[in-house]
Amino acid sequence: MTPEDHQAARRLMAGRDPGTGKRLVKPKLAMHPRAMLPGHVLLQALQQFIAVMLLFQRVGDPALTWAPRAGIGLSVIGMALASFIRGWASTGPRTVEDAYGNPVSLLGQHGVGAPDGYGMPITNWSTTGGDLRPPHFIGLHSIQVFVLAVLILTALAARVSWLRGERVHAHLTGVVILGYTALFAITAWQAMRGQSLIHPDAATWTALAVTVVVTGLLAALTIAAARRNEVASAGDGHSPDVLPMRGLVGSVGRDDTGIL
Repeated sequence: MTPEDHQAARRLMAGRDPGTGKRLVKPKLAMHPRAMLPGHVLLQALQQFIAVMLLFQRVGDPALTWAPRAGIGLSVIGMALASFIRGWASTGPRTVEDAYGNPVSLLGQHGVGAPDGYGMPITNWSTTGGDLRPPHFIGLHSIQVFVLAVLILTALAARVSWLRGERVHAHLTGVVILGYTALFAITAWQAMRGQSLIHPDAATWTALAVTVVVTGLLAALTIAAARRNEVASAGDGHSPDVLPMRGLVGSVGRDDTGIL
């Protein structure tokens, strides 16, 4: 294929006449960001309404009840980052070229420091500056992570006896929620400082290390307490998280008159 053929093909793909370069079709009009604002606000309001509704509903054991509550709450915060992407983090309208070389006016940016940073495989997240898409992604998918954690704990409980108590489930789920929320906060903080996700500085590494240590310590304390509770319950002949019935048995074996 000759260079002329390449140029003709590019013109045709751009909606232009291959010979003259005259535009054959009208360019697609982009929606102004302000036109999307009502729908964005409505979606945010619906998310918050669902979150409030879940605060007053119990859908199962404490772990399964709090997992979607915390997930939707964090998802709402993750969606709020779209407001920064839409325009709060932007320096104003700018003009860029699309894949065909046509000028396109944009308002809003997902990057901090590098407006349209890219480079990471698959996700295309920025490798040159801060990017609000990673914390946005983490926040939006928190509900799936929290519910999945509950399902994994439930599956493991069939093999691990000390995991069968509702209290242990709830505490370990809380540890997962705490650690994941800290990860969301750290990535958002990192992006707002104009720092790429894959190039953390000493402050970011310190925050991540503290999160790992605290989360691991809380998980270890929860597991140790669950095992002690299992040993104590086995010694008393009771199942974990089941209160003893000594008072009830004693009341059946005697009455207030002392006859029995």
